[in-house]
Amino acid sequence: MPSIFAYPHLLFTPFKRKADMPIRHQPPAMLNRLRKGRRALDVDTLTQRIILPSLAVADEDLARLSLWETGRAMARQDNWDELAQMIISADDARLTTPGGVDEASLLAQGAQSDVVAAHAEALQDGVPPDPAAIASFEEILNEVPDNHAIALVVALAHLNIGRAWLAAPDTTTPQHHRHFKRAAALLAPLDAEELDAPSVAAAQCALAEIMSPESDNVIEAYQRLLPLDAHNAVHLRAFGRALVHTLADDPQKLEQQARDMAERTQCIWGQGAYVWIYLDALAQSRDAMKTVDTSVFVRGLRDILERKPDQHVTNELAAFCAIAMAPTEAALPRDLARTKGILHENLDWILSEHLQELHPMVWSQTPRDPVGAPRHAAQRALVAQGRKTALRVIARRFADQLSDGSTIAFSPAGMYRLPAM
Repeated sequence: MPSIFAYPHLLFTPFKRKADMPIRHQPPAMLNRLRKGRRALDVDTLTQRIILPSLAVADEDLARLSLWETGRAMARQDNWDELAQMIISADDARLTTPGGVDEASLLAQGAQSDVVAAHAEALQDGVPPDPAAIASFEEILNEVPDNHAIALVVALAHLNIGRAWLAAPDTTTPQHHRHFKRAAALLAPLDAEELDAPSVAAAQCALAEIMSPESDNVIEAYQRLLPLDAHNAVHLRAFGRALVHTLADDPQKLEQQARDMAERTQCIWGQGAYVWIYLDALAQSRDAMKTVDTSVFVRGLRDILERKPDQHVTNELAAFCAIAMAPTEAALPRDLARTKGILHENLDWILSEHLQELHPMVWSQTPRDPVGAPRHAAQRALVAQGRKTALRVIARRFADQLSDGSTIAFSPAGMYRLPAM
C-alpha cells in the first residue's frame, strides 16, 4: 500500500463531489463495477486500500468507564459526601463525555451498580435476592434525607432492581412493583428545575416510561427535562424512543414533538434536534419512516456535524445511515423504500467530509445503553466485526475510486485519493 506521504501534492486536494468522486450506489451493478480486466475484485480486497485510523477503545468509552468506576468506587468506600458533591457539580456545570452523555448520571449509575448486580445475579440463579444491600442504601439515605444526589442513587437502584425483576426468568412472586413504587416515592418530592438537576429529571423520565408509558405523563416529564439540558443529545434520543409506542395510535405525535424541539433548540442544534428525536425511532419502527420529513432530517444531519464535530458522533451518524437505513431485501412499500434510500445516501458526504477515525464498536451493531454498564475492555471479536463492517461499507461506497488500484485516506482535512503506483 503506498504511503500517504508518497504524493504530497495530493494531500491538499480533497475529493471533488462532481468530478473526482462520482457517487453512484447501485448494489445490483456492484460486481460489474468491481471488475478489473477479467479478474473480479472483491470488497475485502478493496478494504486493504483504505487508510483510516481505528480506535479499539475510543475516548468516549474511556470517559464512560472512568466515571462509572468512580461512582462505584466511592459507593464501595462509603464516600457518599464526596460522591454527592461530584454529582451535583456535574449537574450544575452540565458536564458530559465527548459523545454527550451527562457525567452526573454515569456517576450515579456506577454508585448503584453493585447493589443492582447482586439482585440481578441472584434472580438469574433462581434464588431470592439478599435485601441487605438495598437496605444499606436506605440507611444511608436516612442519614442525609435532604441530599437529592443520594436520593437519586437510591431511586436508580430501586428502578434498576425493578427492571431486573421484570427480566428474570420464572419468578413466581415478582416484586418489581414494590421497587418501582419506592423509586417513585423518592423522586416525586424532587423538583428538578428548582434543583437545577437534569440527572434527576432524566430519572423521572425513565420512571414515567415504566409507570405510565401510554399516557402524556412521559411527554410532560421530557418537557421538564429538555429545557434543563437542551445541549444533551442523549436526552433528545431517549425522548424519541419513548414516543415510538405512540405511533400506532397517534402517528403524528413523534413528528410534532421533533419539529417543536427543533424550533425550541434552533440556536443550539439548528435542525439537529429533529434528527436526534427521530434517530433511534427510525431504526426501530417503520411507522416513524412514514412521518419523517427527509429534507429537514438531512439538513439536521449537517447542522449536527457542523456544531459538534466529534468523531464518536460522526461514527454514530455514519453507522445509522449505513446500517439502519441500508437497502434491504425485504419488500418495503415504495414510499418507505424511498425514504430509507434518501437517508442512506447521506453516508457519502458524512464519510468524505467528516470521518477522521474509526470507532469499531459503534459499527459492531451491538445495542448500547448510553448510561448502561460500560465494558472494561472491548471484546476483540466485536472490535474486529465493527472494523470489518465499516471498511466494507466504505469500500462499497467508493468502489469506483478503489477499483483502479487507488487508495483513499481519511484525515482532518477530508478524504483523499492516492493513485496507484
